[in-house]
Amino acid sequence: MEKRVTVCIADADESYRCELRSMLAECGDIHVIADTGNGKDALAVVEQQRPQVLLLDMLLPGLDGLEKMANLMKSLR
Repeated sequence: MEKRVTVCIADADESYRCELRSMLAECGDIHVIADTGNGKDALAVVEQQRPQVLLLDMLLPGLDGLEKMANLMKSLR
């Protein structure tokens, strides 16, 4: 059974998210479970779906990256 790495992309730039998603899809063993340009949406995805990797823009509408990291650490305890 093939083990794929799950990824969530959180970046304010939609074209960058799209390009990154395409590049990761070419790897084959990486599965992008969600991408969003909003910090609060990213937090919800991480809490609900628990991706193995979060690619995080430090300046996101709704919640900046540092604030997001603090909230994630609290929710994952």
